[in-house]
Amino acid sequence: MLTRRGQAFLAGGVATYVAGLLLGYDQLLVLGAGGVATVVLGAAWVLRSHGLDVDRVVAPDRVTRGQHGHDGDSPVRAHLSVRNRRRGPSPAALAVELVNGEPQPVAVLRLEGHGHKDLTYAVPNDRRGVFDVGPVEITRADPLALWRTVQRAGEVHRLWVHPRQHVLTLRAGQAPSLDGDMGDQAFDGSVTFHALREYVPGDDLRLVHWRSFARTGQLLVRENVDTGIAQTTILVDTRRSVHDGEDGFEAAMEVAASMAVAAAHAGYAARLVSTCGKATAAGMVGRTPTAILDALAGLDLSVERDLPERLAAMTLDRANDVLLAVTGLASSADLTTLGAIARQYRRSSVVVVGAAADHHPVPPPLAGKVLRATSGEAFARAWNLAVSR
Repeated sequence: MLTRRGQAFLAGGVATYVAGLLLGYDQLLVLGAGGVATVVLGAAWVLRSHGLDVDRVVAPDRVTRGQHGHDGDSPVRAHLSVRNRRRGPSPAALAVELVNGEPQPVAVLRLEGHGHKDLTYAVPNDRRGVFDVGPVEITRADPLALWRTVQRAGEVHRLWVHPRQHVLTLRAGQAPSLDGDMGDQAFDGSVTFHALREYVPGDDLRLVHWRSFARTGQLLVRENVDTGIAQTTILVDTRRSVHDGEDGFEAAMEVAASMAVAAAHAGYAARLVSTCGKATAAGMVGRTPTAILDALAGLDLSVERDLPERLAAMTLDRANDVLLAVTGLASSADLTTLGAIARQYRRSSVVVVGAAADHHPVPPPLAGKVLRATSGEAFARAWNLAVSR
Protein backbone atom coordinates (compact mmCIF):
# COMPACT_ATOMS: atom_id res chain seq x y z
CA MET A 1 0.00 0.00 0.00
CA LEU A 2 1.28 3.45 -0.94
CA THR A 3 1.76 5.61 2.16
CA ARG A 4 0.91 9.31 2.33
CA ARG A 5 4.59 10.11 1.90
CA GLY A 6 4.65 7.83 -1.13
CA GLN A 7 1.56 9.49 -2.59
CA ALA A 8 3.15 12.92 -2.16
CA PHE A 9 6.44 11.68 -3.60
CA LEU A 10 4.68 10.19 -6.65
CA ALA A 11 2.51 13.27 -7.20
CA GLY A 12 5.57 15.51 -6.94
CA GLY A 13 7.54 13.40 -9.39
CA VAL A 14 4.73 13.39 -11.96
CA ALA A 15 4.14 17.14 -11.55
CA THR A 16 7.87 17.86 -11.94
CA TYR A 17 8.07 15.71 -15.06
CA VAL A 18 5.04 17.43 -16.62
CA ALA A 19 6.49 20.85 -15.78
CA GLY A 20 9.75 19.84 -17.48
CA LEU A 21 7.84 18.88 -20.61
CA LEU A 22 5.87 22.12 -20.68
CA LEU A 23 8.85 24.37 -19.91
CA GLY A 24 11.42 22.41 -21.86
CA TYR A 25 13.80 21.93 -18.92
CA ASP A 26 15.70 18.66 -19.14
CA GLN A 27 16.71 18.94 -15.47
CA LEU A 28 13.07 18.88 -14.40
CA LEU A 29 12.43 15.86 -16.63
CA VAL A 30 15.30 13.95 -15.03
CA LEU A 31 14.24 14.99 -11.52
CA GLY A 32 10.60 13.99 -12.10
CA ALA A 33 11.51 10.66 -13.71
CA GLY A 34 13.82 9.93 -10.80
CA GLY A 35 11.03 10.56 -8.32
CA VAL A 36 8.65 8.20 -10.13
CA ALA A 37 11.41 5.58 -10.46
CA THR A 38 12.06 5.78 -6.72
CA VAL A 39 8.41 4.99 -6.01
CA VAL A 40 8.51 2.03 -8.42
CA LEU A 41 11.67 0.68 -6.81
CA GLY A 42 10.04 1.01 -3.38
CA ALA A 43 7.14 -1.12 -4.60
CA ALA A 44 9.53 -3.80 -5.82
CA TRP A 45 11.26 -3.72 -2.41
CA VAL A 46 8.15 -4.43 -0.35
CA LEU A 47 6.39 -6.82 -2.75
CA ARG A 48 9.08 -9.46 -2.47
CA SER A 49 8.40 -12.22 0.06
CA HIS A 50 9.58 -11.61 3.60
CA GLY A 51 11.21 -15.06 3.64
CA LEU A 52 10.08 -15.87 7.17
CA ASP A 53 8.53 -19.15 8.30
CA VAL A 54 6.29 -18.88 11.36
CA ASP A 55 5.13 -21.77 13.55
CA ARG A 56 2.82 -21.25 16.52
CA VAL A 57 1.65 -23.29 19.49
CA VAL A 58 -1.08 -22.03 21.84
CA ALA A 59 -1.22 -23.78 25.21
CA PRO A 60 -3.48 -24.49 26.88
CA ASP A 61 -6.22 -24.24 24.29
CA ARG A 62 -8.94 -24.21 26.96
CA VAL A 63 -8.97 -21.92 29.98
CA THR A 64 -11.40 -20.40 32.47
CA ARG A 65 -12.28 -16.74 32.12
CA GLY A 66 -10.11 -14.55 34.36
CA GLN A 67 -7.93 -17.47 35.44
CA HIS A 68 -4.40 -16.41 36.44
CA GLY A 69 -1.10 -18.21 36.08
CA HIS A 70 1.77 -18.30 38.55
CA ASP A 71 2.95 -14.88 37.39
CA GLY A 72 -0.48 -13.32 37.87
CA ASP A 73 -0.99 -13.00 34.11
CA SER A 74 -3.10 -15.08 31.75
CA PRO A 75 -2.01 -18.75 31.80
CA VAL A 76 -2.49 -18.97 28.01
CA ARG A 77 0.75 -18.58 26.09
CA ALA A 78 1.37 -18.31 22.37
CA HIS A 79 4.79 -19.63 21.41
CA LEU A 80 6.05 -18.32 18.06
CA SER A 81 9.02 -19.83 16.26
CA VAL A 82 10.27 -17.58 13.42
CA ARG A 83 12.95 -18.74 10.98
CA ASN A 84 14.59 -16.86 8.10
CA ARG A 85 14.90 -19.25 5.18
CA ARG A 86 17.14 -16.91 3.17
CA ARG A 87 20.93 -16.65 3.14
CA GLY A 88 20.91 -12.92 3.70
CA PRO A 89 19.38 -10.96 6.60
CA SER A 90 15.64 -10.44 6.55
CA PRO A 91 14.31 -6.89 6.18
CA ALA A 92 13.11 -5.26 9.37
CA ALA A 93 9.45 -6.06 9.98
CA LEU A 94 6.82 -5.56 12.66
CA ALA A 95 5.09 -8.79 13.68
CA VAL A 96 1.48 -8.31 14.84
CA GLU A 97 -0.57 -11.25 16.10
CA LEU A 98 -4.30 -11.30 15.42
CA VAL A 99 -6.41 -12.51 18.36
CA ASN A 100 -9.96 -12.91 17.09
CA GLY A 101 -9.25 -10.21 14.51
CA GLU A 102 -7.81 -7.75 17.05
CA PRO A 103 -4.14 -6.79 16.46
CA GLN A 104 -1.63 -7.43 19.22
CA PRO A 105 1.97 -6.25 18.61
CA VAL A 106 4.49 -9.02 19.23
CA ALA A 107 7.99 -7.88 18.18
CA VAL A 108 10.14 -6.15 15.59
CA LEU A 109 11.79 -8.88 13.57
CA ARG A 110 15.16 -8.73 11.85
CA LEU A 111 16.92 -12.05 11.50
CA GLU A 112 20.33 -12.94 10.10
CA GLY A 113 20.61 -15.38 7.22
CA HIS A 114 18.98 -18.68 8.25
CA GLY A 115 18.50 -17.15 11.69
CA HIS A 116 15.93 -18.32 14.20
CA LYS A 117 14.00 -16.58 16.97
CA ASP A 118 11.51 -17.81 19.57
CA LEU A 119 8.86 -15.48 20.97
CA THR A 120 6.38 -16.08 23.78
CA TYR A 121 3.55 -13.81 24.91
CA ALA A 122 0.38 -14.05 26.98
CA VAL A 123 -3.01 -14.31 25.27
CA PRO A 124 -5.77 -12.40 27.14
CA ASN A 125 -8.47 -14.52 28.79
CA ASP A 126 -10.58 -11.76 30.37
CA ARG A 127 -13.55 -12.41 28.07
CA ARG A 128 -15.55 -15.60 27.65
CA GLY A 129 -15.72 -16.82 24.09
CA VAL A 130 -14.19 -18.84 21.29
CA PHE A 131 -11.23 -16.99 19.82
CA ASP A 132 -9.00 -17.51 16.81
CA VAL A 133 -5.32 -16.82 17.51
CA GLY A 134 -3.41 -15.92 14.35
CA PRO A 135 -2.32 -15.53 11.72
CA VAL A 136 0.71 -13.28 12.26
CA GLU A 137 0.68 -10.09 10.19
CA ILE A 138 4.21 -9.11 9.16
CA THR A 139 4.36 -5.43 8.20
CA ARG A 140 7.29 -4.14 6.17
CA ALA A 141 8.19 -0.80 4.59
CA ASP A 142 10.81 0.31 2.06
CA PRO A 143 13.80 2.39 3.30
CA LEU A 144 12.07 5.69 2.43
CA ALA A 145 8.71 4.58 3.88
CA LEU A 146 6.95 5.17 0.58
CA TRP A 147 5.25 1.77 0.62
CA ARG A 148 3.95 -0.46 3.37
CA THR A 149 2.85 -4.05 2.90
CA VAL A 150 1.23 -6.58 5.21
CA GLN A 151 1.75 -10.29 4.65
CA ARG A 152 0.30 -13.07 6.78
CA ALA A 153 2.10 -16.13 8.08
CA GLY A 154 1.37 -19.02 10.42
CA GLU A 155 -1.75 -21.06 11.02
CA VAL A 156 -4.83 -20.12 13.01
CA HIS A 157 -5.30 -21.77 16.42
CA ARG A 158 -8.57 -21.83 18.35
CA LEU A 159 -8.85 -20.88 22.02
CA TRP A 160 -11.88 -21.62 24.22
CA VAL A 161 -12.35 -19.32 27.23
CA HIS A 162 -14.88 -21.03 29.50
CA PRO A 163 -17.17 -19.31 32.01
CA ARG A 164 -16.06 -19.15 35.63
CA GLN A 165 -17.19 -22.08 37.76
CA HIS A 166 -18.15 -22.19 41.43
CA VAL A 167 -18.13 -25.26 43.69
CA LEU A 168 -21.58 -26.80 44.11
CA THR A 169 -22.74 -29.56 46.44
CA LEU A 170 -25.25 -31.92 44.88
CA ARG A 171 -28.05 -33.36 46.98
CA ALA A 172 -27.34 -36.81 48.38
CA GLY A 173 -29.42 -39.60 46.91
CA GLN A 174 -29.21 -38.49 43.27
CA ALA A 175 -27.57 -41.71 42.13
CA PRO A 176 -25.98 -41.37 38.70
CA SER A 177 -27.17 -44.83 37.73
CA LEU A 178 -30.39 -46.67 38.45
CA ASP A 179 -28.34 -49.88 38.60
CA GLY A 180 -25.73 -48.56 41.02
CA ASP A 181 -22.48 -46.65 40.72
CA MET A 182 -21.02 -46.75 37.23
CA GLY A 183 -18.14 -44.33 37.90
CA ASP A 184 -15.05 -43.98 35.74
CA GLN A 185 -14.62 -47.72 35.30
CA ALA A 186 -17.54 -48.13 32.93
CA PHE A 187 -16.40 -48.51 29.34
CA ASP A 188 -18.16 -46.13 27.00
CA GLY A 189 -18.60 -48.82 24.35
CA SER A 190 -21.27 -50.48 26.47
CA VAL A 191 -23.66 -47.58 26.01
CA THR A 192 -25.73 -46.27 23.13
CA PHE A 193 -24.23 -44.12 20.36
CA HIS A 194 -25.34 -40.49 20.62
CA ALA A 195 -23.23 -38.31 18.32
CA LEU A 196 -19.76 -37.55 16.94
CA ARG A 197 -17.69 -34.75 18.45
CA GLU A 198 -14.14 -33.39 18.14
CA TYR A 199 -11.39 -35.38 19.81
CA VAL A 200 -10.21 -33.95 23.15
CA PRO A 201 -6.86 -35.01 24.66
CA GLY A 202 -7.57 -37.80 27.15
CA ASP A 203 -10.40 -39.39 25.16
CA ASP A 204 -10.33 -43.18 24.80
CA LEU A 205 -8.68 -43.93 21.44
CA ARG A 206 -11.02 -46.92 21.08
CA LEU A 207 -13.82 -44.40 20.51
CA VAL A 208 -12.15 -42.66 17.56
CA HIS A 209 -14.33 -42.83 14.45
CA TRP A 210 -11.65 -43.80 11.94
CA ARG A 211 -13.96 -43.69 8.91
CA SER A 212 -14.62 -40.00 9.52
CA PHE A 213 -10.88 -39.42 10.01
CA ALA A 214 -10.11 -41.11 6.69
CA ARG A 215 -12.74 -38.98 4.94
CA THR A 216 -12.11 -35.57 6.56
CA GLY A 217 -8.70 -35.79 8.20
CA GLN A 218 -10.26 -34.62 11.49
CA LEU A 219 -10.22 -36.74 14.62
CA LEU A 220 -13.76 -37.40 15.82
CA VAL A 221 -14.87 -39.63 18.66
CA ARG A 222 -18.13 -41.43 19.30
CA GLU A 223 -20.10 -39.93 22.18
CA ASN A 224 -22.37 -42.48 23.84
CA VAL A 225 -25.25 -42.20 26.27
CA ASP A 226 -26.44 -44.84 28.73
CA THR A 227 -30.21 -44.62 29.06
CA GLY A 228 -29.96 -46.25 32.48
CA ILE A 229 -27.96 -43.35 33.91
CA ALA A 230 -29.69 -40.41 35.54
CA GLN A 231 -28.99 -37.37 33.42
CA THR A 232 -28.97 -33.69 34.29
CA THR A 233 -30.33 -31.29 31.68
CA ILE A 234 -29.07 -27.72 31.87
CA LEU A 235 -31.35 -25.31 30.02
CA VAL A 236 -29.94 -21.82 29.35
CA ASP A 237 -32.16 -18.88 28.40
CA THR A 238 -30.12 -16.78 25.93
CA ARG A 239 -32.73 -14.10 25.20
CA ARG A 240 -31.29 -10.59 25.41
CA SER A 241 -34.61 -9.23 26.69
CA VAL A 242 -34.42 -11.13 30.02
CA HIS A 243 -30.79 -10.47 30.96
CA ASP A 244 -29.13 -7.45 32.58
CA GLY A 245 -26.83 -6.91 29.62
CA GLU A 246 -23.53 -8.75 29.29
CA ASP A 247 -22.90 -8.92 33.05
CA GLY A 248 -26.22 -10.64 33.73
CA PHE A 249 -25.65 -13.08 30.89
CA GLU A 250 -22.13 -13.90 32.13
CA ALA A 251 -23.60 -14.70 35.55
CA ALA A 252 -26.06 -17.10 33.88
CA MET A 253 -23.17 -18.77 32.04
CA GLU A 254 -21.34 -19.23 35.37
CA VAL A 255 -24.42 -20.90 36.86
CA ALA A 256 -24.67 -23.35 33.94
CA ALA A 257 -20.94 -24.08 33.93
CA SER A 258 -20.89 -24.67 37.69
CA MET A 259 -23.70 -27.22 37.43
CA ALA A 260 -22.04 -29.00 34.49
CA VAL A 261 -18.76 -29.37 36.37
CA ALA A 262 -20.51 -30.48 39.58
CA ALA A 263 -22.49 -33.12 37.68
CA ALA A 264 -19.33 -34.45 36.03
CA HIS A 265 -17.45 -34.64 39.33
CA ALA A 266 -20.36 -36.51 40.88
CA GLY A 267 -20.39 -39.02 38.03
CA TYR A 268 -23.64 -37.85 36.43
CA ALA A 269 -24.35 -37.65 32.74
CA ALA A 270 -25.31 -34.14 31.65
CA ARG A 271 -26.47 -32.26 28.61
CA LEU A 272 -26.82 -28.61 27.69
CA VAL A 273 -29.58 -27.01 25.63
CA SER A 274 -30.27 -23.35 24.90
CA THR A 275 -33.41 -21.46 23.96
CA CYS A 276 -31.75 -20.24 20.77
CA GLY A 277 -31.03 -23.83 19.74
CA LYS A 278 -27.37 -23.06 18.98
CA ALA A 279 -25.97 -25.00 21.91
CA THR A 280 -26.57 -28.70 22.36
CA ALA A 281 -23.85 -30.72 24.01
CA ALA A 282 -23.56 -33.80 26.18
CA GLY A 283 -21.10 -34.68 28.93
CA MET A 284 -20.22 -38.29 29.69
CA VAL A 285 -20.39 -39.85 33.12
CA GLY A 286 -17.37 -39.19 35.31
CA ARG A 287 -15.62 -36.96 32.77
CA THR A 288 -14.78 -33.28 32.71
CA PRO A 289 -17.66 -31.76 30.70
CA THR A 290 -15.41 -30.25 28.03
CA ALA A 291 -18.09 -30.35 25.32
CA ILE A 292 -20.58 -28.48 27.52
CA LEU A 293 -18.04 -25.86 28.60
CA ASP A 294 -16.99 -25.37 24.96
CA ALA A 295 -20.62 -24.84 23.99
CA LEU A 296 -21.10 -22.31 26.81
CA ALA A 297 -17.97 -20.46 25.67
CA GLY A 298 -19.55 -19.96 22.25
CA LEU A 299 -22.99 -18.81 23.42
CA ASP A 300 -24.10 -15.22 22.78
CA LEU A 301 -27.23 -13.27 23.58
CA SER A 302 -30.01 -13.88 21.06
CA VAL A 303 -32.62 -11.48 19.71
CA GLU A 304 -35.59 -13.76 20.44
CA ARG A 305 -38.11 -12.21 22.81
CA ASP A 306 -40.43 -15.18 23.43
CA LEU A 307 -39.66 -18.69 24.60
CA PRO A 308 -39.67 -20.96 21.54
CA GLU A 309 -42.56 -23.38 21.11
CA ARG A 310 -40.10 -26.21 20.51
CA LEU A 311 -38.72 -25.80 24.03
CA ALA A 312 -40.86 -28.50 25.64
CA ALA A 313 -39.97 -31.05 22.96
CA MET A 314 -36.32 -30.02 23.08
CA THR A 315 -36.02 -30.70 26.81
CA LEU A 316 -38.49 -33.52 27.37
CA ASP A 317 -36.72 -36.85 27.66
CA ARG A 318 -37.75 -39.49 30.18
CA ALA A 319 -34.11 -40.51 30.63
CA ASN A 320 -33.34 -37.05 31.98
CA ASP A 321 -34.67 -36.87 35.51
CA VAL A 322 -32.90 -33.68 36.70
CA LEU A 323 -33.39 -30.20 35.20
CA LEU A 324 -31.68 -26.89 35.93
CA ALA A 325 -33.27 -24.03 33.97
CA VAL A 326 -31.21 -20.83 34.02
CA THR A 327 -32.91 -17.60 32.97
CA GLY A 328 -32.70 -13.88 33.63
CA LEU A 329 -35.38 -11.50 34.86
CA ALA A 330 -38.06 -13.35 32.92
CA SER A 331 -41.72 -12.46 32.98
CA SER A 332 -44.25 -14.34 35.10
CA ALA A 333 -45.60 -16.00 31.96
CA ASP A 334 -42.13 -17.22 30.99
CA LEU A 335 -41.45 -18.49 34.48
CA THR A 336 -44.76 -20.33 34.42
CA THR A 337 -43.76 -21.98 31.13
CA LEU A 338 -40.39 -23.00 32.55
CA GLY A 339 -42.16 -24.30 35.66
CA ALA A 340 -44.44 -26.48 33.53
CA ILE A 341 -41.39 -27.98 31.81
CA ALA A 342 -39.65 -28.46 35.15
CA ARG A 343 -42.57 -30.53 36.46
CA GLN A 344 -41.80 -33.17 33.82
CA TYR A 345 -38.58 -34.02 35.67
CA ARG A 346 -38.12 -35.91 38.91
CA ARG A 347 -36.09 -33.04 40.35
CA SER A 348 -35.82 -29.54 38.96
CA SER A 349 -34.86 -25.97 39.77
CA VAL A 350 -35.38 -22.67 37.95
CA VAL A 351 -32.65 -20.09 38.55
CA VAL A 352 -33.36 -16.38 38.04
CA VAL A 353 -30.09 -14.48 37.58
CA GLY A 354 -29.65 -10.71 37.51
CA ALA A 355 -28.67 -7.66 39.52
CA ALA A 356 -32.30 -7.23 40.65
CA ALA A 357 -33.00 -10.96 41.04
CA ASP A 358 -33.52 -10.72 44.82
CA HIS A 359 -36.64 -8.60 44.28
CA HIS A 360 -37.85 -10.13 41.02
CA PRO A 361 -41.51 -11.30 41.26
CA VAL A 362 -42.13 -15.03 40.98
CA PRO A 363 -45.57 -16.65 40.53
CA PRO A 364 -46.65 -18.14 43.93
CA PRO A 365 -46.96 -21.74 42.64
CA LEU A 366 -43.28 -21.65 41.67
CA ALA A 367 -41.95 -20.18 44.91
CA GLY A 368 -40.40 -23.48 45.97
CA LYS A 369 -38.87 -24.17 42.55
CA VAL A 370 -37.20 -20.81 41.86
CA LEU A 371 -33.82 -19.79 43.21
CA ARG A 372 -32.80 -16.13 42.83
CA ALA A 373 -29.17 -15.06 42.45
CA THR A 374 -27.48 -11.76 41.65
CA SER A 375 -24.28 -13.46 40.43
CA GLY A 376 -22.74 -16.86 39.84
CA GLU A 377 -21.07 -16.74 43.23
CA ALA A 378 -24.33 -15.81 44.94
CA PHE A 379 -26.02 -18.75 43.21
CA ALA A 380 -23.39 -21.16 44.54
CA ARG A 381 -23.87 -19.88 48.11
CA ALA A 382 -27.67 -20.12 47.90
CA TRP A 383 -27.57 -23.55 46.26
CA ASN A 384 -25.15 -25.05 48.78
CA LEU A 385 -27.15 -23.60 51.66
CA ALA A 386 -30.36 -25.12 50.31
CA VAL A 387 -28.73 -28.53 49.83
CA SER A 388 -27.27 -28.55 53.35
CA ARG A 389 -30.67 -28.07 54.98
